[in-house]
Amino acid sequence: MKKKYTITYKYFKHSLKTPITIETITITNREGFYAILSNNQTIIGIGEIAPLPGLSTESIQSIKKELDQLPHIHIDSSHLNNPIPKFPIISTTPSIQFGIETAILMSLSTTVTCQCHTFASNLINLPDLKNQSIVKCKIGRLETNQEVNIINNIITQFPNIKCRFDANNKFSLEEALTFFNQIPKKNIDYIEAPCKTIDEEKQLYLETQLPIAQDSPKKDFNIPSYSKNIIIKPTIMGSIANYLGYLQQEKTLIFSASYESIIGLSGIAYLSSIISPQEYHGLNTNHIFSGSSNKQLSTLTTLTLQESINWINNGYH
Repeated sequence: MKKKYTITYKYFKHSLKTPITIETITITNREGFYAILSNNQTIIGIGEIAPLPGLSTESIQSIKKELDQLPHIHIDSSHLNNPIPKFPIISTTPSIQFGIETAILMSLSTTVTCQCHTFASNLINLPDLKNQSIVKCKIGRLETNQEVNIINNIITQFPNIKCRFDANNKFSLEEALTFFNQIPKKNIDYIEAPCKTIDEEKQLYLETQLPIAQDSPKKDFNIPSYSKNIIIKPTIMGSIANYLGYLQQEKTLIFSASYESIIGLSGIAYLSSIISPQEYHGLNTNHIFSGSSNKQLSTLTTLTLQESINWINNGYH
């Protein structure tokens, strides 16, 4: 039976400690809207709608225009009782659909905790790696031997650590082989975007058998057979329906943030707890906001509904 719910929204703009560059766009703040789901004027869930400049196709202006015209929504609760809920398609705009779906998830869920990998945006200023199991390293930004030496020093200090490498398609095949052949295979969890072309990536796999992950696909389920791990950015992909096809191919989904606030991160944590509860996810980004702690945590615990209401009213990090 379908029930009628109301969606309202609240604009936000949070400043970053330092500018962040995505593709060719540099941002100094994150702005968007909090989607507030209500039933008979009682708030039951909150999600985040925050398109990411450089990756999202929508803008703040187009988001606001669509939200102003959004009618009441109707939800068939019987579709939400499945192990993986089936959400109604409210919008074809990815960030709006994501925000509404996660608001619905909050209304259904108890607090969950998800495991997070540690993020090293560069290898000069490393985060605290003590007691960390998995670290994601951005590579291809320094001279190759320098980066290899830093990584091998990390492995020497933490022999059981697993590294997730992201080269942002900067390596030629020869450069990738030179780099990764110097890193112990047992310490490589996977590699994202290693080479400049897909043909070079495939050849890298054929020559090394290293695990290669596919980063941020949208609706294309034609994933190379050699890639087991798929990196999902829900704000960019939109509806959960857009990536369930990967599960049918027995792929492992690793969820990744698009620099959301703790509201959006909580929404992604709900998704990860349903789809990949045993995995480590890339949700440890709340430290980028002004006024937040610099410490990266190894786990993310979702906000409760009341904590979320307090958060959007007070703007805490």
